[in-house]
Amino acid sequence: MSNNKRVRLSISQKIELLDQNATGQLNQTELGEWAMKKFNLDQPLAQQTISNILKNAETLYSNVNVVKNSKSLKTTRYPQLDDEVEKFVADMNNNNLPVNRDSILRYVRHIAQVKYRIPENEISFSYG
Repeated sequence: MSNNKRVRLSISQKIELLDQNATGQLNQTELGEWAMKKFNLDQPLAQQTISNILKNAETLYSNVNVVKNSKSLKTTRYPQLDDEVEKFVADMNNNNLPVNRDSILRYVRHIAQVKYRIPENEISFSYG
């Protein structure tokens, strides 16, 4: 059994690694060594870990709404509802109507059932 500890880089660390790779000066093994020094890791990142990060570069770069120190890319279960919330809030603001969490939740529950046929027990809401 291996004594290797699992290392989880933050999204910002992965992007830093991708930026370093873009210079074209290091191979994947050398990138692992670079990451160990840069991020103060106990051991170099495995070549497969580097490969996985490079393979997911597009996803990492495209996700601009991620908290910099987060460790994973969690997306919403129903992205169409996020779009509906944005439209709802914009419409409310354009019409100078008050908008708060309760009004948004009420609207989303309604639109989810009526327009998208999503059962209410499949929808959950966060405060973030």
